[in-house]
Amino acid sequence: MRRLAAGDVAVVPGSRTKTKIDFAIALTPDLLALIGAAEDSPAGDFVFSTDFGETAFSSFSKAKRRLDEEIAKLRTEAGF
Repeated sequence: MRRLAAGDVAVVPGSRTKTKIDFAIALTPDLLALIGAAEDSPAGDFVFSTDFGETAFSSFSKAKRRLDEEIAKLRTEAGF
């Protein structure tokens, strides 16, 4: 299997998505660094995980709520 390179596109097949539509992900240098760090880790198979790669990240609503709170805080601090 060849190594991924910046500029490559990874495709998640529609059979694995809720919308049933293929999802293309541009592989940027930062993303490749993140994936590379995960591959070198003795942890589990998942890059985006809350338990060191053992299971996939799944708490989207909780994460979204925390993100919204942080954005609101930053907007308030910036005077918006």
